[in-house]
Amino acid sequence: MKTVLSFLSDVIGRPEVLRHTRARRVLREWPRIVGPVLARHSLPERYDHGTVWVAVDSSVWAQELRMQQVRILEEFHALGADGRLIQQLRFGVRPVVVADALRAEEGPRPEPVTLPDGMRFGERARQVVHERNDSRGD
Repeated sequence: MKTVLSFLSDVIGRPEVLRHTRARRVLREWPRIVGPVLARHSLPERYDHGTVWVAVDSSVWAQELRMQQVRILEEFHALGADGRLIQQLRFGVRPVVVADALRAEEGPRPEPVTLPDGMRFGERARQVVHERNDSRGD
């Protein structure tokens, strides 16, 4: 009868498990590789046989990442991921849950701008747009 330790050694030593582990280690560098703006809108979700599946919160950000795919792959390879480890990136539009650590790097959100009449800037902007739309309908 095999011991748990010998069973785990057999599983962990399998080539696909080792590749998956190396890929996850490299994918932790995603925010550094794509930069803070793209990292807020995308997140690598899974690795499967050389393909990294990335969740992106809109088609605009997915297109931006597609245009940078060659550079991103080169960055992965520079981190020690040989060309066979990560071969392509696939982007899918779906909700992205940004890690708390990345949010903490953003720092505190600025206070809303308040105009002299006491109205917040965003509220006033919406009011002006609404008024303009109303005047066009007359």
